[in-house]
Amino acid sequence: MLKYIFPNFWLLNNADKLKICVYFVPINEHQTKLYLVNYRKFLTGKIIKPIADIVFSITNKIILNEDKRVVKTQKYDEKYDTDDFLLRHDQIIKEFRKIWHTPD
Repeated sequence: MLKYIFPNFWLLNNADKLKICVYFVPINEHQTKLYLVNYRKFLTGKIIKPIADIVFSITNKIILNEDKRVVKTQKYDEKYDTDDFLLRHDQIIKEFRKIWHTPD
């Protein structure tokens, strides 16, 4: 399950043996750099680890680029309100929106 830990940090627990951390680092008002770190307790043998690292790196880049294309098409609207039907794995979105829309 995806957890919203701190602003700019998400933790995805895919399984007991795999965790993915994503750090969102603002560069300026319109740009953010993403740092993605995989923690895994499998495919760690001396020979297989470097190969697994490359495979994970490639698949993560593919997924992030797919997400980036979707995000870039979104338009900001201060009056944006949604009645999205969110599933269990989408709860991070709901939590983020609660924090985002809470007045200071």
